[in-house]
Amino acid sequence: MIRDNVMSGNNLSGIAWTYESVIQGNLIGTDASGMQPVPNYYGIDINGGWDNLIGGSSPGEGNLLSGNHFGLLIGNHSASGNLVQGNRIGTDLSGTSIISNVHRGIFIS
Repeated sequence: MIRDNVMSGNNLSGIAWTYESVIQGNLIGTDASGMQPVPNYYGIDINGGWDNLIGGSSPGEGNLLSGNHFGLLIGNHSASGNLVQGNRIGTDLSGTSIISNVHRGIFIS
């Protein structure tokens, strides 16, 4: 489980290529307050990974994916069974201001 971290300021990915992981409650691409961008190239890069839960339906399980070049990349033909729910993408932590991702919030290829 990857939970309650700040993953920001990386040249490549905040989180990369995971299998059967639960990724919840993280600030990815912002500072620790969730109010200012500190970009990664990819916030989360699942390129060939499968069966991941990104976010969740209960309070506190969603991730903040903002300020990155790409918030979430799900790529490669083998990437399947991933569930993305309850995340804030392209906003600040409160959800009231924009912290856009440069290219895409979610990119599935």
